[in-house]
This record gives sequence, C-alpha cells and structure tokens, in this order.
Amino acid sequence: MSVLYIKVLSDYYHHIVGDLEESRKNFLEIFYSYLLEKDEYGYAPIFEGELERVDYLLKQISLEAKGMSLDEFLKLMSWYDEDAWANGEIFEYFLHHKKEKEIKLITDIHSLNEKELQFIKDLDNFLNNKGKILKFFNVHNGKYQNLKEIL
Repeated sequence: MSVLYIKVLSDYYHHIVGDLEESRKNFLEIFYSYLLEKDEYGYAPIFEGELERVDYLLKQISLEAKGMSLDEFLKLMSWYDEDAWANGEIFEYFLHHKKEKEIKLITDIHSLNEKELQFIKDLDNFLNNKGKILKFFNVHNGKYQNLKEIL
C-alpha cells in the first residue's frame, strides 16, 4: 500500500487522540491538499485500490470519531497486514477511549476467519500487558468471558 494511506492514517489518528477542534480544521486542509498533490513528475495521484481506505478515513473525520469499534479494528489490522506495516499504533488507538478495566465486546468469535482471530489474540495480549481485560459475550451461555474461555 502507498505512503498516502499510512500518512493519512497516522496523521488522522494522532489528531483523534489529541485536540480535535482547531487541529481538525488544519488537518483537513492539509489532508485535502495532500490528496490533490501531484507527484514529482506532475501527475495527479492514482487511488486505484485505495478508495475504500480514503473513503473510510473521510467518514471517520466527518463523524469526528471517538474510539474504535471491533469492526474498525479488524478492518485497519487487515489493511496493515496487507501492507506489512507495524501495527502497534492501532492497538494504542483502540485502547485510547476505553477507560474501564474490563473491555466488553459483542461479536461471534467463531465466525471470524483465522487472520481476524489472530488479530483478536494479539489485541488480547496487548490489553493484558496494559492491565486491561478483554471479554466477549458468549451467546451459548449468556456470559462475558475472556478469549481463552471461549476458544
């Protein structure tokens, strides 16, 4: 994946974590000029294969997103995995707005593919190291359980 995606993702989420009000306007100006910027040969950027990512980031900006859902986490992790980029910042962004010790999520763990399940296991390990507990709602017994109990 291109530098465009990584730059946009990094800049945008650093603004999410920081102060949004004034910096949001400045960021949007920089973001739009970056999208329209021509390369060193004078060609406009080609977004082939990147439109879903750019569209996603624009929606997040327009919603002034606070926090990250599990679906968003999995989507971003899959993009980072495709691009072979380090994903540590995504774990931090996922955690940023989650202040409680237990993080409870509702999803069907058994419907996740192998890669998504590995992302969840990595997230669980990260959160454990931060002193947080990740729990999923188990539809079979109606209880929130940690990942090891469900698997």
